Amino acid sequence: MYANARTPLEPFDSESGVEPLTWTSRIGFDRTLIERLVLSHDRLRACFAHCVGAAKRGERAEVLDAASTAASELHALHRVEALRLYPIIARQFVAEGGAPDDFTRRRLVLYSIGRRVLRILESTLTTGFSGEHDAIELSAAASLFGTYVAEKQARFYPLYLRSANKEASGPIRAGA
Repeated sequence: MYANARTPLEPFDSESGVEPLTWTSRIGFDRTLIERLVLSHDRLRACFAHCVGAAKRGERAEVLDAASTAASELHALHRVEALRLYPIIARQFVAEGGAPDDFTRRRLVLYSIGRRVLRILESTLTTGFSGEHDAIELSAAASLFGTYVAEKQARFYPLYLRSANKEASGPIRAGA
């Protein structure tokens, strides 16, 4: 069901002419980024719901397909956030004493939640779906993903949107 689904966060869209996303891409505030991230979250929630439902029904092939899609999309989400979201937020804190350290700590806490979700998905893919234990783990991953999204939307997305007013300083390099 999800195997051929197109992710809204593809690094290159030939139709729109967006450049490939790399560590040296010039970036600036993108008014559509939060909308695309939210769309990605919604797609991942649907994927998790499908995965958990299939796990409860014991549909191994459906579980593995949905888990594979969720893992791929979560990897893409992490990459886009690292290259497009966080540099813009971090730029706001350059002149503020310990603010960059606080921002980095918060980011790492949420990143660790995302990594736990990925570990569960990858474990399911590596070992193959083995029944009730994996169904419980996948349900926990879906719950963790909900926490991950809620925290990002509460803590980081408002900071990104706040930077829209500060874009007069021009684009920066993602690796800078």
